[in-house]
Formats: sequence, structure tokens, C-alpha cells
Amino acid sequence: MSAPQRLRFTNAHLFGPVDDWRPGWLLTEGRRIHLMGPGQPPPFPKGSVSQQIDAIGKILLPGFMDLHVHGAMGHDTMDASPEGLRAMAQFYARHGVTAFLPTTRHHASLARRRADDGADPRRGHDFGSVP
Repeated sequence: MSAPQRLRFTNAHLFGPVDDWRPGWLLTEGRRIHLMGPGQPPPFPKGSVSQQIDAIGKILLPGFMDLHVHGAMGHDTMDASPEGLRAMAQFYARHGVTAFLPTTRHHASLARRRADDGADPRRGHDFGSVP
């Protein structure tokens, strides 16, 4: 079996998980992001990168941000369950979603108020990494 293709993007305006970097770099391995960072990439052994892509003047948004999510894996955002949000986060991360916005339906019930309280952005939930 051959080694996965490794693409190295450099000089991009890269939006990372917390910051954006000008310039930034990103290295893929197969279909996955392997490494990324600000500035210029560290040196890699000769022949370890399949293709070099100079992305000067381009914006690079690694991953997918889903801005309308009602649920996944049998969980619903209306459940107001941290365990459910954690399961959704892990499911989405396994499928390339790097951020998601739990969306609630218009509903005047106690469940809606609990869901809104549970998704309070001021709380800064960290739902963990992908197993």
C-alpha cells in the first residue's frame, strides 16, 4: 500500500481554530489535516511532501463549519443535554465538521428555555476531541 498524498499549502490567510494567520500553512495527509500553523512551515524531509501549493493572496478555511444543526446520533439540540451535544460534536468532527451551531426550533416550552440555557455561548463549552 502506498503512502497517502501530502499537500503543503503555504502563504495563505489561514483561519485556524482560534486565530487567523497571515501567512499560515497547512499540511494534509490523505484526506485529513495533519498539521497547520502560523508563519512558514518547518522544514520537512526531502520527498515527504507530494505537492507544494503557494496560496499567496488566497484564504484557506480548513474544515467545515455547519451553521444550522438540529441534532445527530439520536440526539436533538432541544434536549438541552451536554452529553447529547458532546456526542453530536464527536460525530460531526469525524465527518470533517470543525465547528457547528446548535439550532433550536421556535418553541415556547420549558425544553426550549433549557436548550437555550445549555447552549449559552458565554459558558465556553469544550466537548472534547474525537476518540
